[in-house]
Amino acid sequence: MAPSRFNPPSIIVNNASFDLVVAGRGAVGSAVAIGAAQLGLSVLLVGPKPAPVRETWDLRVFAISAASMRLLERLRIAGQLDRERMAPVYDMLVHGDAAPARLRFSAYEACVRELAHIVEGRNLQRALALGCELNPRITIADDEVTGVAIDAAEARVTLGRGSARARLLVAADGARSTLRAAAGLSSDIRAYGHSGVVTDLLCERPHGDVARQWFLGPEASGAILALLPLPRAGLADEGEGASRHVSMVFSVPESRADALVAMDDAALATEVEAACGSALGRMRVLTRPAAFPLRFMHGSPVVAPRIALVGDAAHLMHPLAGQGLNAGLLDAAALLDVLAAREPMRDLGDLKLLRRYPRARREDLALMLTATDTLQRLFSTTDPLLGMLRNAGMDLLDRVGPLKNRLIRHALG
Repeated sequence: MAPSRFNPPSIIVNNASFDLVVAGRGAVGSAVAIGAAQLGLSVLLVGPKPAPVRETWDLRVFAISAASMRLLERLRIAGQLDRERMAPVYDMLVHGDAAPARLRFSAYEACVRELAHIVEGRNLQRALALGCELNPRITIADDEVTGVAIDAAEARVTLGRGSARARLLVAADGARSTLRAAAGLSSDIRAYGHSGVVTDLLCERPHGDVARQWFLGPEASGAILALLPLPRAGLADEGEGASRHVSMVFSVPESRADALVAMDDAALATEVEAACGSALGRMRVLTRPAAFPLRFMHGSPVVAPRIALVGDAAHLMHPLAGQGLNAGLLDAAALLDVLAAREPMRDLGDLKLLRRYPRARREDLALMLTATDTLQRLFSTTDPLLGMLRNAGMDLLDRVGPLKNRLIRHALG
């Protein structure tokens, strides 16, 4: 993956005026910036400079849905992704914590091309950064928002170096959003007490472009293991044939996460093999693991006069469905749709305008947040009746093809 040829020097903004100030240079903030600029708006994109792109595999991978890919195509970003470092997901196998509970989702049976594409975080970030750098309506500042003042006429942001004025502020600066806090928007973050342990593995058998997940139940303190297919590109020692390269996300109690991260490669591989019943044979750890805390946030206001929250600044969900980034990108798409449909006399920061954004996202977002949170709770409970019901329900759903396919099409948008 070649690094961006464009590396504009860091600038200092001194009381300049923009249509939008977007805080956060991750995928969601960059998508908002590009989309707003394509609407003819001037944008200041603020945030620390992303880490340089390296040839090594990124531990952060995302399952990009069809709806998210459509946004990237709309922003003219999809074509900049390195396709050799992406993998399609054609099937998904979900295992309950008691046999024979199993749920299989198939792109073929649902009459769709694929369920998702697995994309490295750096691959996505490189393409979005290039789109931002090439757009003359976007000004990029390697800085942070340290203060906010909002009145009827405009919003003013204080930066680490300098300041700026805007008609609309967009907070895309993550779960600990400085812009959200500075604007006085409350947040109620609930910790799951679990962490996600991530690493890359080389398996004995090919993954077959199948994403696999195991709910390990209360005996494993609600642990959930996911193995996501990755392409073979870049793995010189993988040998011939189909790819055996997978990304692991192991959601476990925090104390267990610390122990897994501290293990040597052989011990960690043995733990993962045991957790998945050696579904892909013997495994070898390719990258030292890392862990991140799992949290839930929903219900806080996401708009106020002259400010809108998107992505992790607006909501957090358990990664068991792999929908966190998709939810953020669909936030970006919905906000851009609202701005595009704005009446000529309507101010960008008008609360009546901005309220259209959460209304557009309410149903889909509530469904996803509730479903992931409920599944996490359901497979953590020690109640034997609920344990029997959850596995029976999974087995029953697997037998109802039309309902499964409808769920797939809803998830794909």
